[in-house]
Amino acid sequence: MPDAIAMHAALQVRAETLKLKRGLTLAPLVGIIYLTVCGGTCTPHADAARRHEGVA
Repeated sequence: MPDAIAMHAALQVRAETLKLKRGLTLAPLVGIIYLTVCGGTCTPHADAARRHEGVA
């Protein structure tokens, strides 16, 4: 019985480790996509300010 519990715990640790690696890989990718598409100013206030100034 203790071996089964240890095996289950080891599998859970392995699964969580893989999730963590995936999350650390995707976070910078999402940031790069955001900055590429939005230019870092994808807010309603910035869009409204540009329209008010006649830029957009």
